[in-house]
Amino acid sequence: MQIINKRGALLSEGSVKVIIAVAVVVGMVYLLVSLFSPVFDEADETAKSYFETLERAIEDVGGGSSFFMLDNGDDDLNFYLVYFGNTVEFREDGKVFTHKRGKGEYVLCVCSENKKVVVCKYCEEMKLPVRLEGGGDEWIVGEGKRMSLYKTTEVYDVSVKVE
Repeated sequence: MQIINKRGALLSEGSVKVIIAVAVVVGMVYLLVSLFSPVFDEADETAKSYFETLERAIEDVGGGSSFFMLDNGDDDLNFYLVYFGNTVEFREDGKVFTHKRGKGEYVLCVCSENKKVVVCKYCEEMKLPVRLEGGGDEWIVGEGKRMSLYKTTEVYDVSVKVE
């Protein structure tokens, strides 16, 4: 079989097979690089997943619900539920917690700490203040603790139980 190219010359069947083979190899290399490239960020994806779980817990909070972040045992990768109240930044245990939601009130975030860098990317501005049993205006709850959430007409109450 012969194919006519743009100049009117003929391409042999072998030339067509070579062109298709090169295209397939290039496509496979691209897919493999995409699959194994370091684009996946474990801390970010886990924080996003925890935040989605937190959002569902907040939606169901009418009669009470719970939220839990598993302690993965990795000291370089930690997760926190952080309540900022009316602040944008505060420090605790030598860590700086900052969110980018502006000057919103009642900001609740799932933050990740990876190799001593704390990122609070997944946040929600609550309609009511969030009060932690024994906590102040800003508070942090780390991994491995089950948090029970109860909504009253004036506040979200959070209690913590170590598991």
